[in-house]
Amino acid sequence: MRTVIGLRNMPKTFVIVIWLGLMVPSVARAQGSWLQKGVSGVGANLGVTRTAGDNVYLFTGGYSHRGILDVGLAAGWGAPTLEGVPDLSEYVLGATLAYHLLKQTKETPLSVSVGMLYTQSFFSSDMLSARDASLSAWGTALVGSAYRFFPVEERIGVIPEIGLAWNHTSVSGTVLDQTQTATSDLFVIQLQAEFAYLDSAGHIWGVAPSVSFGPGDNPTTFGISVEFISTIPGAR
Repeated sequence: MRTVIGLRNMPKTFVIVIWLGLMVPSVARAQGSWLQKGVSGVGANLGVTRTAGDNVYLFTGGYSHRGILDVGLAAGWGAPTLEGVPDLSEYVLGATLAYHLLKQTKETPLSVSVGMLYTQSFFSSDMLSARDASLSAWGTALVGSAYRFFPVEERIGVIPEIGLAWNHTSVSGTVLDQTQTATSDLFVIQLQAEFAYLDSAGHIWGVAPSVSFGPGDNPTTFGISVEFISTIPGAR
């Protein structure tokens, strides 16, 4: 059945649903946003995003060099909705890079960062396999964000942040050696507020709700993540 995965009418929303919840938060929530300039650290982030009824779960681990340059690796899972393929699962691998151009000081009221992300998706479906069909996908994003730290209590703080991103995504479907590809370029605005607690050992524990939206066919994405950050003693 050549039309089992809708190659002739591959819905554009399928591309959007897969990627929108993954790409922006991975870069925008780099651990360097919580570290002062000159302080290195490692971090781990576990998040879930929801778009158009679909959830994506993502784990990210990263390293921040002197609180300025962040690198990270991400792995995720989701079950995107695709008409005619009820057992579709998606496994995601990604790499992130972020650079903090400005760091908040007494003289500088805002911090500013830029970043990029590349992701590759692998799909699993018994229904597709039985029909000699497959799906593949990849995506990339460029992100810029501005944020500011506000103390709430002695060991509690909040960082409101606004991010702007350009997303490019590509999803290809193959049936009996016939392939069609759908691509999408999206402009995304993300708002988030990350609340964090500094424990007695100097570790940072945070939680961050977020919302992403944009013009055109861009759906609204809601997300929440929890984060752990540890500084590296003596790493300057």
